[in-house]
Amino acid sequence: MLQRVEFLLYKHYKIFLLLGLVTIFIWNCNTYSATGNTLWHHYYFFLERFYSKNFNTYQIDYYSNHSFSRIRANDYRDYCDNILQNNYVSQNHFKRNVIINGRLRSNFITSVKNMGLTKHDIYTIIKALEWQLNLNKLHKGDPFSILIEKEFINGKNTKNTLIGIRLHTGKKDYYAFRAKNGNFYNCDAIKSSYGFMRYPILKKTYITSNFNLNRYNPITGCIAPHRGVDLAVPIGTAVLTVGDGKVVAVGNDYAAGKYITIHHDHQYMTRYMHLKKFLVKPGQIVKRGDCIALSGNTGRSTGPHLHFELWINQKAVNPITTPLPSHRDSLSGNERLEYLLEVKRLLPQLKFN
Repeated sequence: MLQRVEFLLYKHYKIFLLLGLVTIFIWNCNTYSATGNTLWHHYYFFLERFYSKNFNTYQIDYYSNHSFSRIRANDYRDYCDNILQNNYVSQNHFKRNVIINGRLRSNFITSVKNMGLTKHDIYTIIKALEWQLNLNKLHKGDPFSILIEKEFINGKNTKNTLIGIRLHTGKKDYYAFRAKNGNFYNCDAIKSSYGFMRYPILKKTYITSNFNLNRYNPITGCIAPHRGVDLAVPIGTAVLTVGDGKVVAVGNDYAAGKYITIHHDHQYMTRYMHLKKFLVKPGQIVKRGDCIALSGNTGRSTGPHLHFELWINQKAVNPITTPLPSHRDSLSGNERLEYLLEVKRLLPQLKFN
């Protein structure tokens, strides 16, 4: 009998070995379930170790919250490094850097939204890039690469933090990276490098009526404030916004005719009146030098011209003589050095497919 058993063990040892491995696997599954771990979580570490030698060649696809993203293997390496640096809070709470690559299929907002980004993510990206270029004038096929830190709690993506972005258009790359102060700067640690234009038209022209708070109105025959300047331009002249901002009003008034109001920040506002045609809509983000309208002769007017106003702190000022805002918001000192080192580390990750 004993010899028979030894013979069976010798002949079918592979089957018994397989049964043993299955038993160990089932026991491990039960152990992981009891402690809150998952085999898939440990599989991440296997992938990281497997691809660590060739992270520039291989790519790994994953699904998160029903949105598809493509992650390069070096992101898993960074993710595991973060765990070793105690950024891994617990087995049910962790953060991971994810790179999302894509190309514009229609407009920028729709393209990134189709990649699974939330409205808050999209708003953050727009604010990070809007001072460098007009996102409404991108071209179909323009590539972009977005680096986001995703925070997971109990397997759910609870928070996204934009770390950096690269966008290529017009044969030029545009970058924005988050600094420790929460603001976004370009590769040179600069946030903005220009201010307002003096005139809202391409070519200078003569002024038919100056800024005057006690001006005699030739139409009404009364003394009334003239809170801007009248520029002599023919109908159909391109009207430009003098600075970056947001269109807050597009309308038609008996006196002002067709007009546009733009807020540039909490302090500055500009108005453009007697227009012929609008080229922007309320809520639209505009950049310095964008064409927003065509000049005309609408409203209460004695002839074709453009009425231009500049308001500072809700008070009309002379747009021709008032010093214009021209700030250069940039980092300095140790803060700048730390930022540039971080940019140097992140730049190689923002590669297009």
